Amino acid sequence: MENYIIKNNLRKKMLEKRQALSKKEVLEKSLSINTQLFSTPAYQNANSILFYAPIQNEVDLSNIACESFNKKIVCFPKIKDEKLALFAISSLQELKRGRFNILEPIEKIEIAPEEIDLFLIPGIVFDKEGYRIGYGKGYYDKLLEKNKKIKMGVCFEFQVKKYIPIEKHDQKMNFLITERGIKEC
Repeated sequence: MENYIIKNNLRKKMLEKRQALSKKEVLEKSLSINTQLFSTPAYQNANSILFYAPIQNEVDLSNIACESFNKKIVCFPKIKDEKLALFAISSLQELKRGRFNILEPIEKIEIAPEEIDLFLIPGIVFDKEGYRIGYGKGYYDKLLEKNKKIKMGVCFEFQVKKYIPIEKHDQKMNFLITERGIKEC
């Protein structure tokens, strides 16, 4: 119960801080992250990548997603049967508002999670070990629990803390990427 309270307080505090960012700050920091991500071996060697549609001032990876369309299999998640299903898309126009008012892919080509080479995972708070706090529904934790491929947490530098409480279902990232660089976890 104590972890639950601490996580909720961290979630609330970080969401408020992220929401306070100006559109210009989000754009500038997101562009820096896009540029860095493009040059990583994890991105360069991946044939298939899971992106996400940003909400509430999350890092926007749409530039690199657009760069990837003709070179890689670009996937986005969609909530289906209370879990994340992954669908390949060939354009951002194939995203439509869905559950929780988040852009989701139209259901064309479903891709199994084990076919994804690089998972780009948003979060509200991460720690230096690579654990994350999301919105509290556990969708990404369930998606990643059996996957051994590269998981990269994507966030702004202020969202990385020294320590966050973890629970046994929490999934660890291999890397964190922020506007200040890439950190191996």
